[in-house]
Amino acid sequence: MAHDTSIDSLPKDLCCAEILTRLDPESLYNCKRVSKSWYDLIKNRSFTQLYSEKRPKVTAFFFQSSDMYPEKLQFVSIYPNQEYISDPPACLGFLDSPAILQNSCNGLLLWLVGNSRIIVSNPLASRCLPIIWTFDFLEIFAYGVAIDPLVSDHFKFVVFVEETKGCYKVKVFSSEGLNWSDGSETRVVNNRALPYSCARGVYLNGILYWELRDHSLLAYDVGNEIDCVMRLPLVRKKTRSVEFREPGCLGVSKGKLWYCRVIGTVVNVWQTKQMPLARSGNWVVKHKINLCGVMRDYPEMKFRGSQALAFLNDCREILLSIKHGVIEFSFGDNAVRSMYKARRYMSRKNVDASEYVQPSMFFPFVQSLALFNL
Repeated sequence: MAHDTSIDSLPKDLCCAEILTRLDPESLYNCKRVSKSWYDLIKNRSFTQLYSEKRPKVTAFFFQSSDMYPEKLQFVSIYPNQEYISDPPACLGFLDSPAILQNSCNGLLLWLVGNSRIIVSNPLASRCLPIIWTFDFLEIFAYGVAIDPLVSDHFKFVVFVEETKGCYKVKVFSSEGLNWSDGSETRVVNNRALPYSCARGVYLNGILYWELRDHSLLAYDVGNEIDCVMRLPLVRKKTRSVEFREPGCLGVSKGKLWYCRVIGTVVNVWQTKQMPLARSGNWVVKHKINLCGVMRDYPEMKFRGSQALAFLNDCREILLSIKHGVIEFSFGDNAVRSMYKARRYMSRKNVDASEYVQPSMFFPFVQSLALFNL
């Protein structure tokens, strides 16, 4: 007996889901308004997982394009036919002072306005949510946004604060109830080195990481409310340890934590287990690639001063900054896959400053269904 393989023979929900997974996030957002059945389908967790699996992990990036005006941003799409965002802070137009982009997490953007106003926004839906402080503190040590569309439609804002002299606490704001947790006391930041940037928490597989200036990571397990400090591989040049002005690059693949640094013209990549959180990190070298060989194939590219910016393709590729641009570099064959223009505009007073995009001014952008629920 012949099997009917026409589209009419498929379950309606399955057929509809397969079609919807091919849409870009903005079109999918509009589809939620078509009917209640489509809304329920798109909101279903199984569809969220199916859609996320078919989407690239990083679809674009922002970078601060001016050394004089950090609020000025450029948006660069990595994959063809991706959505274009011409004015990411458009939903913040009601503000009376510039908003400085601090971080990004699965498509949500974290902004600083003035000295203390924090706003989380969704640039696709033109929505934003201010984080209202409901407690007093002396100083902020580190903060970041955590959202995983496969776990929840809501985000959490995690902050390490010095509540009283010498007493540090972890406070967590939830967008679900619009409230703060009571906060648990932490000892891991006492007498610790400062992070490269208190705002640059990197959220990977349920854990927020901040790179500290003593070659270690402050890690916070958002779900289990556990924190610790993990060692990073100590980078040495001859007999002396190397000092850095910018953080390295973190990624996760198959439960392994990856870390990359470019030293001179050498790309160094290490790997260790991500869980459970432990003080000792047993890092092993995965790649050590001298870009001098790559420069012979691409003489127009200048790698001295390059920085690792973001892992791609299950940590098989990475974005590296070059002069006036960003390249997609593959570890498998040491090849440059793509190059994107990322020119910075330098003031006359700062003409000697690096024209390379630095990690502190680079923000990877990731699409997810959770964006539309802010």
